Amino acid sequence: MPKRGIRKRAAARSLPAAQSNGNDGRPRFEVYIIDSGWKTPASRVLRESMDLFLKYLNRHEIYMLSEDQSEEFLQGHPQLLGRDPIVAVLDRKAIDNGSSRGIGVRLLLGGVHDTDRVQDLLKMLLRIVNTRQLAEDLPGSIRKYVHREGVSGAIDVIVSTAAHESETSH
Repeated sequence: MPKRGIRKRAAARSLPAAQSNGNDGRPRFEVYIIDSGWKTPASRVLRESMDLFLKYLNRHEIYMLSEDQSEEFLQGHPQLLGRDPIVAVLDRKAIDNGSSRGIGVRLLLGGVHDTDRVQDLLKMLLRIVNTRQLAEDLPGSIRKYVHREGVSGAIDVIVSTAAHESETSH
């Protein structure tokens, strides 16, 4: 996901080794929040939960796209139109290691109409990225918990870098 034009909301500068990717002390995860402003139940829940959501992501780099930036992003990725709000998480360690299991995930919340389910998915994501053991295999952990929640179509596993984007839905 391109960073050009994306406003950095919050980022931790120094982390304990357990929270970094182990290579250079940088936060392991980059979290992108994409919301073009459609008035959906998922968008409302995300906006209402944003302060708390960001608080639990304070050890990671967070990029919140404005509505205009989100629209521009979605125009460049038409397969995602109508699927926002989207919370995308890139795993720097998986990217650096060339992981074949995936380099990140996207929660596609636009199709989830049950507000309790949206909140459960957001909490699940927070739990996974902040629990070292679960974060080691981000795509696998997300698949396991999303499957348990029974929310089909609410997740994309990002399996390659932005330079050559080939993704699979799960």
